[in-house]
Amino acid sequence: MGIAQLFIWIARGIAVLLVVAVHEYIKARVSTSLGDPKPKMQGRLTINPLKHFEPIGFIIMLVFFYGWGKPVETTATYYKDRKWGTVLTYTAPIIGCLVFGGTAAALYMLAAPLFLELVMSSGVLAGPNAGTILPIMLLPLTTLSWISLYSFTFALFNLIPVHPLDGSKILSAFLNPNQVIKMNSLEKIFLMILVFLIVGGIVGRILTPVALILRRSIGIPI
Repeated sequence: MGIAQLFIWIARGIAVLLVVAVHEYIKARVSTSLGDPKPKMQGRLTINPLKHFEPIGFIIMLVFFYGWGKPVETTATYYKDRKWGTVLTYTAPIIGCLVFGGTAAALYMLAAPLFLELVMSSGVLAGPNAGTILPIMLLPLTTLSWISLYSFTFALFNLIPVHPLDGSKILSAFLNPNQVIKMNSLEKIFLMILVFLIVGGIVGRILTPVALILRRSIGIPI
């Protein structure tokens, strides 16, 4: 693995950690604001990525673009309106990811000319260590690009109604108790199928084009 490729993976790793942290923090914050003490009791009311890290989900997301973090546990019984409190708690992180991705993309568009000017004026391209120094100089810009992509893919991915994704909680809010019990009894099977679809590239072929369209709508060409 070359130095350039190594720093691309570093940027991707940073992006995954930040996107998951923002997503889970928003979920914890919204649930807490609705009266649920559980996220705070479990130390999830923080933006610290390590508090939201789940190794298997991280690796799958890092490699295949789609994965999950450590889910924030919530207790809907504390909400004044259990149905709409649940919908709000699990919809807000998806919207938050879209906003985070859009912000990262906008910052990328603003910062790209400045970074390119810095690279050109530094003379690093003419130096003998250009292949090593250039990826380091461009790491913040590369990270912003990956944050925008992972934010959009993570938001779209979480619409899928399979545990531990947000879509499963949103769907369960509209089901009767018997339907929820039946859905929960099949969650491991659904998750195995979902992982197979991720690794097989099927999820990516469906959702990634949509995420790229979102990026291009803000100005990032690819």
